[in-house]
Amino acid sequence: MPITTSQNELLVRWLIEQLFNRKRTGVADFLYARDCHGYTPDGWFTNRKEFLAGFANYAAAFPAFRVQIDYLAADLDWVLLHYTFTGVQTGTWAGLNSKGQAIRITGMMNTRIVEGRIVQQDFVWDAAAVRRQLQAEPAAALDPGFLRVA
Repeated sequence: MPITTSQNELLVRWLIEQLFNRKRTGVADFLYARDCHGYTPDGWFTNRKEFLAGFANYAAAFPAFRVQIDYLAADLDWVLLHYTFTGVQTGTWAGLNSKGQAIRITGMMNTRIVEGRIVQQDFVWDAAAVRRQLQAEPAAALDPGFLRVA
């Protein structure tokens, strides 16, 4: 039986919660095709192992990061997600040592799903904004409330 658009939407919502928010990397083994591919502002990945290596870099630098779904739309085997990434840097990222700086970045994730597996996933976010936020001095006046999970 073919996978429906609503099942693909549900798969992406589950992916965000389980992999990105709970950091359960084992789910990638059955959600991502072995030869999945895609793009991030950090570069291309050509398989699941490379995707997970990139994910690990962010999880090491921002261990408690959260991804909030702002908007999700699906059409057949494509799911488009607009999200907000929030986290506090506690590890090195892209050569920048941790200052305990909080960041908030919006981005897009475009996912193609075939027979229940992710075969392509492309990300777009403002990488320069991440650098600007991390290089800024920690702001005592910054309202940490944007990191609270409802």
